[in-house]
Formats: sequence, C-alpha cells, structure tokens
Amino acid sequence: MLVCGLTGNFSSGKTLALGILKDKGADVLSCDELVHSYYRDTNSEVFKKVAALFPDATDAFGISRVKLAGRVIANKTDRLKLESIVHPRVIADLKKWIKAARGKKGIAIAEVPLLFEKNLADLFDYTILVYVKRQQLISRIVKQKRFSKSQAEKMLSLFLPIRKKIREADFLIDNNSNLKIFRKNIDCVFNSLNKINI
Repeated sequence: MLVCGLTGNFSSGKTLALGILKDKGADVLSCDELVHSYYRDTNSEVFKKVAALFPDATDAFGISRVKLAGRVIANKTDRLKLESIVHPRVIADLKKWIKAARGKKGIAIAEVPLLFEKNLADLFDYTILVYVKRQQLISRIVKQKRFSKSQAEKMLSLFLPIRKKIREADFLIDNNSNLKIFRKNIDCVFNSLNKINI
C-alpha cells in the first residue's frame, strides 16, 4: 500500500481534503481525531495528564480544545508541556497505523497537522500539502473560527512558513479558490497517486 502524509496550516482545508480522499477509496487516519479521542476518554493517560496540568480546560465532555487553545496559544511553556504529553502518543499510534497499512492494498493517507514541524516526512512514501495563501488563510480563520487577526497570526506562527513546506512537499493541493476547484485539485493528486501505485 502507498502511504502518504497529508498536512497544511490551521484551517487550510486538510480535514475536508481527507474526507474527500476517503470518499475516493483511500484508507485514512486523522491525527486530530486521535487527539479528540484521547481528550474524550477520561480513562486515557493523555486525558489524566492534561486534566492534571490544565484543570480549567475540562468540561462535561472531557478536555475542551477551545479552552486549551486559549491557554497554549498565548503561553509557549504551557504549549510545550502539552505537546510533551500528546505528541508521543499520537506519533506512536500513527506509526502503528502505518505499519498495519503497509500490509494492505490501495492508498493510505494520514492527516498530520505538524508533519514537517515534527520531522515525520520519512514515515511516508509521499507528502501532500494543502496550500492557502497567508492573507487569505488569516481572513478564513477570523471568519470561521471567530479569532481576532492577532490570534490568527499567533496560531499560524506555530507552523513552519508555508514557502518552506511547499519546497518540501511532494504534492500540492491549492485551496485558494472555491470548493469545486478544490475538489478538482484533489482529484488530480489522487489520480497521480493511483498511477504511482499501479
């Protein structure tokens, strides 16, 4: 099986892209969904450690990502503490998924938000980047997530510059236009992967 890593900046459309690729037949994994599952499972080690460190970030459903984001975006020390708890577990589960996928046929795609930031590209046969121009991305974050412009810029500062990712990625999916064109761009990449995978 061809195993690919899908990434992109915050609110770039990578989750939507993953869903479309799943509909096309790809075997998919979302690292964001893995984190959600840890935060919802009050018996998980991740939940227990995060709740102990950030007790004000819990709610009736587990760990609130909104409350947590408010803490860690503004505080680098808190962010690094959170990453030291969450990232090793995510990476371990990602590696297990990749190992299992290698024994199957077809195309497997994992959505990994910090793929390049955490130097995970070598885990994959190919990397795919969902790309949005910075100013357009800031506008989307402000509109969709109700962040202030400064909050949006702070969030994006946690990622590598997009120009560096463009140089490193094997495939680009442009999401600077509308959904129809976005789907067409995804089709082109998926078709290319299928040709490679013959």
